[in-house]
Order: sequence, then structure tokens, then C-alpha cells
Amino acid sequence: MPEETTFDFPANLRQKQLELLELRDEYATFCETLPWSAVPLEGFAKDEATMGPAGQRRVIFEDSPGYTAEQAEREQQLRERLVELSALVRMHRFWSEVPREDRVKARMALKHAHEQLPVSEVA
Repeated sequence: MPEETTFDFPANLRQKQLELLELRDEYATFCETLPWSAVPLEGFAKDEATMGPAGQRRVIFEDSPGYTAEQAEREQQLRERLVELSALVRMHRFWSEVPREDRVKARMALKHAHEQLPVSEVA
């Protein structure tokens, strides 16, 4: 059985990854409340293929009022912060210390590092 590699992630990298994870959840939840179009558009219907026995289903999109100014501003703020946090995690100096062949494994481990943190560090 191959030996499992562990990584000693810096606290600031773990914290930024946790912030990124939480922000992704917040952004997804917020986006679920938005109209399907950012600008006002007429609704439409389309047929979509399905994997079930029906083979197709009709999807109807009602008219979209577009985003309000507040919704557009909030969506932009969240998206910009997501990009910023993603860059901070992706470009952290820690990655230059990880051998190239271990970087994918390390990045995957970082995504789950918060699951092993003591409760005091997560809060």
C-alpha cells in the first residue's frame, strides 16, 4: 500500500482556502436568488434531452426582470472577492516548495484541510 503524503500547510494558506470555500457557498446561495438573466429579457421555452425514458423535457424560462442595482453590485463584489481569494490561494509561496509531482495531491489535500482543523481554528 503506497505511503500517504501529508502536507504542512501554512496557517494563512489554510485560512484563505477556508474563506474561499465559505465564499463559494455564499456566492452560490446568493446566485440562486437572482433572476436567470442579469438584464431584462423575454422568457422562452426550450426542449432539453434527458437521460430518462421520456428522452426530452420542455423547460420554460419566465420573463426576467434583470438584476436590481443592489443585486448587480452584490454579485460583482462577491465574484471579485472570489477571484481575489482564488489567486491568493493559487499563487501562495507554499506551492513553490512542493515538488511538482506532488502539487495536484497537495492542492486536493488543501481543499479538505479545514476538515481536520481543531474547532478553535475553524471558528
